[in-house]
Amino acid sequence: SKEADTVLRSSFPHPIAGNPHYEKMRRGEIAEAADTEAAHSPLRDIARARGYRSRLLVPLKDDSGVVGAISVTRKEPGAFSAHHVQLLRTFADQAVIAIENTRLFNETKEALERQTATGDVLKIISRSSVDLETVLETLVKTLARLCRADQVYMFHLRHDLWHLIADYGLSVEAREFFETNPFTPGRGSTSGRAAMELRAVSVTDVLQDPEYTLGEQQAIAGYRSTLGVPLFRENTLIGVFSIARTRVEPFGSKEIELATSFADQAVIAIENARLFDELRERQAELRVTFDNMGDGVAMFGADKRLAAWNRNLQDMLDLPDDLLASRPNFAEFFRYLAVRGEFDSADLEAQVFLVLTRELSGLKFGGMIDKVADPETTLAVGLRVFGDYALRVVDPAQVVNKLGSGTEQVPNTRFTDLVRDLLLKVLREDVVSHIGAQGWPILGLAAHMQEIEAETLKAVQSPADGYGIEVTRMGNFTISMKDEDEALLTAHRARLADLAAGSRHEQACGSCGATNPAGARFCLECGRPLLAACTKCGTANPSSARFCQSCGTALSLVAGGGASA
Repeated sequence: SKEADTVLRSSFPHPIAGNPHYEKMRRGEIAEAADTEAAHSPLRDIARARGYRSRLLVPLKDDSGVVGAISVTRKEPGAFSAHHVQLLRTFADQAVIAIENTRLFNETKEALERQTATGDVLKIISRSSVDLETVLETLVKTLARLCRADQVYMFHLRHDLWHLIADYGLSVEAREFFETNPFTPGRGSTSGRAAMELRAVSVTDVLQDPEYTLGEQQAIAGYRSTLGVPLFRENTLIGVFSIARTRVEPFGSKEIELATSFADQAVIAIENARLFDELRERQAELRVTFDNMGDGVAMFGADKRLAAWNRNLQDMLDLPDDLLASRPNFAEFFRYLAVRGEFDSADLEAQVFLVLTRELSGLKFGGMIDKVADPETTLAVGLRVFGDYALRVVDPAQVVNKLGSGTEQVPNTRFTDLVRDLLLKVLREDVVSHIGAQGWPILGLAAHMQEIEAETLKAVQSPADGYGIEVTRMGNFTISMKDEDEALLTAHRARLADLAAGSRHEQACGSCGATNPAGARFCLECGRPLLAACTKCGTANPSSARFCQSCGTALSLVAGGGASA
């Protein structure tokens, strides 16, 4: 009867502690009441209301433990027979399997629904980048369905206030209130907490939450359980999802994970719309620029088809709208003009050059820059220069006129070889003379690399302009010399230092006879080594010595090419 069912439902949920039958069931044991009149009071009251005298309670167990129970009752008192107990055990095992299969089926179904919904949203994002409102409406509607939510709000942070930009499930009154009353982020709202903590935040019941302060909004919308999920673009907070239920039922981990995934998709949609708006603005600016140019201009894309043109081009060449709308390629465009008589012959061979105008960086250059007189020692030494540079084409027509010839393709190496030669020429002429004018010692050039680099970059631009090329920057700039030249400069510098200090200790070179400062290892005139090491004791000896000054051993090799002892 309805009254009996009411008594049963009102008895649950029932605490396990203190109920001997339920405690046995929790331990995985069968609980039997042969006569409910002899049982504890709650069971007796239920039995009387429902008209039974005996009950058998069999637990439902899976790998995790007891998950439930099956209760069987009889009108007559008395114990259940063994085969009835075993039959109920078997049925309980089958019930557990059925419950698990149902759970797995539901999980698979939910996962499939989520994947399908996610795929549908991504399709809409890809197809409707120009219609942000449609995308966001689909997002909040789908999110409400998959999260079993009654309402979904999407707020955008603008001027330090949350502004409603999309919603689902709101009444006309509630939507109007949120649209006209943006609120300040803070812990007084679920969305504010999500923004402050940079993570999803769930509130079980806003009416019982001591920090929640949006009482007027809650009264109008009627939500109770809420979930806030922040929206990030490149680690910058741009908005938040607020998902709500008008009942008290907290959101689970799967729903939070799903909402977070949809937040990422919302950011993609917003970013696509922003990029499209920027592209549309740039196209409009380009159109204005084109139409205000005195010349006729046509732009062809990477696919060699007409991409853009200005009104002057159409008027000057009297081009029909249908031709331009068809986006002809190079050959079609010029063939049309040739057939119409714009050229001497309709048999037209057009040579087209594609010139890359973006900056090319990380290009290498290097080579010898001839002999340079050292301002410190007056010795001439050969210098080598190496470095990187970057260039870009600033005048494609000039590049083609200067470097394009015949019908051959112009390789990038023609550009890089040209700039390399220009750089080396500048270094040979302007920079070398600059070194002499400044009086910079060759051995001390490392301290002036930045100035030489800047001087080179400035000087090379004038000849580069003649080719429609700009050398934009240089880097890793080094100037070096051969080891023997460096040794010669070092020795000569040491000799000059000794002379300046009044030193008169000299030694003769065994090869050319020239006098050299004491301690010098190389001849200032011929560059050969001045000291020879003894093969026995290792002592360094003057080049003219035939025996070691330390141990007296005959020197087998005299520095500078002398004879054997």
